[in-house]
Amino acid sequence: MTRVTVAIPFRGGALDREIHAEYVAARLAEMLPEAQHLVVDVEGEFSRARARNEAVRQAGDGVVVLCDADTVPQEAPLRDAIAAAADDGRLHLPYTTFRGLSAEGTLAVYARGLDPHHAPAAETSMRSIGGIWVIRADAYWQAGGMDEQFRTWGFEDDAFWAAAGTLLGEPVRHHGVITHLRHEQAARIGSPAYRRNRARNQLYTRARTSPEQMRRLVGVPGHRSLRVVALAHYYPPAHRAGAELMLHELLRALADRGHQVTVWATDEQRAAVVDGITVHTGTPGRLAADVVVSHLKSVPLARRVARMARARLVQVAHSAAPWIAQDVARGADLIVANTHHVAAALPDAPAPRLVVHPPVWPDRHATTPGDAVTLINPLPEKGAKVFYELAERLPDVPFLAVEGGYQQRQQIRRDDLPNVTWQPHTADMRTDVWARTRVLLMPSAEESYGMCAIEAAASGIPTIAAPTDGLREALGDAGTFADPGDLDAWERAVQHLLGDGWGPASVRARALAAGLDPAAELTACCKAIEHLKEA
Repeated sequence: MTRVTVAIPFRGGALDREIHAEYVAARLAEMLPEAQHLVVDVEGEFSRARARNEAVRQAGDGVVVLCDADTVPQEAPLRDAIAAAADDGRLHLPYTTFRGLSAEGTLAVYARGLDPHHAPAAETSMRSIGGIWVIRADAYWQAGGMDEQFRTWGFEDDAFWAAAGTLLGEPVRHHGVITHLRHEQAARIGSPAYRRNRARNQLYTRARTSPEQMRRLVGVPGHRSLRVVALAHYYPPAHRAGAELMLHELLRALADRGHQVTVWATDEQRAAVVDGITVHTGTPGRLAADVVVSHLKSVPLARRVARMARARLVQVAHSAAPWIAQDVARGADLIVANTHHVAAALPDAPAPRLVVHPPVWPDRHATTPGDAVTLINPLPEKGAKVFYELAERLPDVPFLAVEGGYQQRQQIRRDDLPNVTWQPHTADMRTDVWARTRVLLMPSAEESYGMCAIEAAASGIPTIAAPTDGLREALGDAGTFADPGDLDAWERAVQHLLGDGWGPASVRARALAAGLDPAAELTACCKAIEHLKEA
């Protein structure tokens, strides 16, 4: 699961503000008991910008909630903002309405126990006025952090909003309310410091239309926007197998960093736009590109396209199968392997190589597990025979067969077993698969990683797996391993995990998912691709 830190930048001194800070901290702890909670001050003159930067430094990674000591959000939009921020790396505000309480309304909160969101308000507003930010720590620094040249208080929120919108993408607001508890003003409007802050904010206003100008203003190293073209045979939304999803996550990370990304899916029938990335169909002719990215059977075509465009070629290797190894040997400018064991097994080549494990964002998959024993992609090589024989041996246990994203005609469906349910191919794995699954089976003949096992682990669903190099690298101590040829061992493992063994195995699975950091590997990959055009 995504690590969450809630930080309140605050310095005591005024009794009313200290009371508010204690109240807000307690409310946030009730809303997010699983988060780390901090109250952050800085040495010397208090500065909200400096205190927020220090809070994010203390948080380290994950999603950071920066909440003013006088501001109470609502739980549902706050949780929505946290989940979305973990996913897209943008600035999120968990409100569309601001309510500023009157003195009487604030008194009613404490004297009568009235919920702040129901107390009388002296002011309401629909504009984004700060109060609470939700953002991933790495994205916070990509936007430059808070500008510490803003002294004490005033306009630092407006400046960061402008920087985040220019460098990360349009900030996202979630329908909800924040309520401000009234107190004496801590800073004087019209003071020299306030006027200097207002003048500095005008620099941010002028830089909003120029990412390069904004980067210089906030001190973030700039990079030229690259024209990135990806070539693949299949691509979402029509095809959502592990290789396609991994490629999309790599491209999405590049797009989030401001690069121009387009996809040509040669075997798809319909054009689409997926997470802002345009997907064309058919085979492209001559293209204008700085970098061409490809994988699987599309690499030879991509090599020709890159050569014509005088572009750099990035090959994503999902396995070390002979035909993939041959393409690696023919040359690329960067090899991205999906595991360490694949990177080691590929032939020596001049191109640098790095490892990006197939990115899995636990928050997209986490749910309450169901009761079924599940196999995804019931092909012979994925262990369909083991799955159906177990269903025959355990007639009182519900089994779930989930149609995969490719080779649908080769997938084995048996309608003669009343305890087996067939789930058609789905884009909603959380609802259609993980919410119905108790134990995942992966009796594959070969598996270079095991993305589904990691997705399942986000919900504490344990996996019984064949001991392939990829599944061992993916699962480690969180997996239960059995030889696909030993059906008795699989039956014993299923019965154990449906019984007393499920609790400890579920804990190990959740710990595995919680330890993932796909953002770090994606960032390293993006930087390596950006470096290709600088070299």
